[in-house]
Amino acid sequence: MKLNDLADPCIIISASGMAEAGRIRHHLKNNIGDAKNLILFVGYCAEHTLGAQILAHQNPVNIFGDPYEVRAQIASMIRSPATRTKTNCVITSKEFLATSKNLRHSW
Repeated sequence: MKLNDLADPCIIISASGMAEAGRIRHHLKNNIGDAKNLILFVGYCAEHTLGAQILAHQNPVNIFGDPYEVRAQIASMIRSPATRTKTNCVITSKEFLATSKNLRHSW
């Protein structure tokens, strides 16, 4: 199944936390306008990056030079380094997944 063809709600996990490079920009372009999707940031986003703009609720955001309306839900697990722990991330993820009954994986 191709991620760009999904019609159901989805979670796409990317190593590009600031959303500045790679396939994540294509996935954002194809999914940021759908209110049933969630974009979850789990790492730091430097100022002026696409990730930081999305987290700051900038709307629209430019992806590949074109404006895209942000209709997807935006969330962040970013905490200060002093309070961020693996346990906090796992608990938060489990709480989110427990409330998301219609999610399915595509791997």
